Amino acid sequence: RAFAACTSKTYDCGIAFNEVIFMTRLSELIKRPVVCKEDCALLGTVEDAYFDENCRNIVYFVLFDEYRELLLPYSAAAAIGDAVMVEDKFALLSPEDADCTVLTCNLLGKPVFTGGGKSKGTLQDVLFGAKGRVNALQSDGTAYSPSSFKAFGDVLLLKDVTVKSKTPKTPFPK
Repeated sequence: RAFAACTSKTYDCGIAFNEVIFMTRLSELIKRPVVCKEDCALLGTVEDAYFDENCRNIVYFVLFDEYRELLLPYSAAAAIGDAVMVEDKFALLSPEDADCTVLTCNLLGKPVFTGGGKSKGTLQDVLFGAKGRVNALQSDGTAYSPSSFKAFGDVLLLKDVTVKSKTPKTPFPK
């Protein structure tokens, strides 16, 4: 199910508005049916997603029909609710027809570490908006923005956080 997050945004005119962003959890989308609106055919079920190399956008949904794996470009998803609706079944691609070499997949359940080697748990969810933009990656109750990560591979590596010193700078004697 989609849920809403309320954020406050200040525009150039100096007026602050609250905006509601509807987000979907990838973990809740897994096993949902993919349905073609044209002929009411069940095309398969969502099994995973491919993300761009910085994990900022969903590029494809990975789905399985009864025989094989297929890719559904995120842009071809007409609606996402209790099912993922597709206008045309010809939008589906074979994995061989898509270049996924720089894309990231199978994120859920991967370990998350800091640059110093401290475990932050495992990735439990990816939250994304209506246009496929990733808003947060959740690990053990903590939400991280995609820009918080240095790399995505067998593990997810967070960027090193530098803490600024609060000691005042003393001028160098001449």
